[in-house]
Amino acid sequence: MIRRLILEEALKTCKLVSDTLATETRERIKEAFNTPFYPVVIIGNKVMQEGIDLHRNCRRIVHHDLVWNPAQLEQRVGRIDRIGCLFRREKASGDDLSCLEIYYPLVNRAIDIRIYRVVKEREKWLNFLLGTPPEDFNRYDLSDTPSIPLPSELSKDLTVRLEPV
Repeated sequence: MIRRLILEEALKTCKLVSDTLATETRERIKEAFNTPFYPVVIIGNKVMQEGIDLHRNCRRIVHHDLVWNPAQLEQRVGRIDRIGCLFRREKASGDDLSCLEIYYPLVNRAIDIRIYRVVKEREKWLNFLLGTPPEDFNRYDLSDTPSIPLPSELSKDLTVRLEPV
């Protein structure tokens, strides 16, 4: 009963932000979202992906539409994962269980699963090329068969070194 009331109230304070809204309306919704009162849920498309701060009172993101590029998903997460964001403030005040929650609602036997796997595979390789240790490489594995580990010497040769020479 209580859960149902909470969900019904949350849906009453849900706002859809899209490129069809007037710029002023979008700005008002974004500002309201950064208060602890209203709205509880904000649904945005690509207009909410870059250049805005949604971190003050939010710790949860749901990727309801997947894109093929992992950098775009990371860009969305970056709207919430910022200095002074809610979950970091909660951790600093002693709540060790607080975290940034990222959800991918996937429809089984639909294109969603394929997009998710491709995006995570790209993310795995990008992280590897940027220096993720080979022993961490399998934590990104989403295939049904285990990966064959790279020889450590080859893995060192393939790693991009970003430190100054």
